[in-house]
Amino acid sequence: MADNELSKGKRIPVNNHAGHRERLRHDFLERGLEAMHPHQVLELLLFYSIPRIDTNNIAHEMLNKFGSIAGVFNAPIGELRDIHGVSENTIVLLKMIPQLFSLYAASVNEGAVLDTTSKLCKYFLSQLAGVSEEQIIIVCLDDGMRLSKFVRIAKGDSGSVAVENKKIVEAVISSGCTLCAMAHNHPISSCEPTKEDIESTSVLMKVLKYIGVTLSEHIVVGKDGACAIISHETLRQDSDEE
Repeated sequence: MADNELSKGKRIPVNNHAGHRERLRHDFLERGLEAMHPHQVLELLLFYSIPRIDTNNIAHEMLNKFGSIAGVFNAPIGELRDIHGVSENTIVLLKMIPQLFSLYAASVNEGAVLDTTSKLCKYFLSQLAGVSEEQIIIVCLDDGMRLSKFVRIAKGDSGSVAVENKKIVEAVISSGCTLCAMAHNHPISSCEPTKEDIESTSVLMKVLKYIGVTLSEHIVVGKDGACAIISHETLRQDSDEE
């Protein structure tokens, strides 16, 4: 039949995606993600949860619907399920990536000296920038201001100050530290502290002081950067400060 089609001058369709996965993997290993388009990054990632289907269209649909790679990772699970071709394996993979990054950043920074407000702002930005739900992070510091313990306390929309303070106190006591810093995020707004942020910081400082622990700083991470409540310093996302 192929000979007949060729003899009639008909062109046999070419599979444009033949070897496509191998080419993308090669490009990544040679040039890294920075050299790839956002849809290619997602496409490559989806190879590992969708083994036998062309993931190009799925990647484009995700970006069109959620706007960016961060938007895809932060998308509600129900909305991800609505995309044709997306399985539970894919959803688990997408939801793991931001958390894996946070664990990686925490591991890389273990023992890091966080002795200035700028360093604290940069550290907490690496942990909370782009996170879609409100969270609290506690870092316990030793006498040399080195990070000795990292605790992430998921907050969401239903957290209360009393419950949060209890969890913070429990985390600090279990570490045995006498010095700590904390941060929380404003997922959809500025890093400017609210009146409640300032008041709750004052209360927590008193609670921790009662058990012999000093709260060195409370950082608020927003869409525009990070702001320190105690020292009143701000680091914007587009800052060139090293």
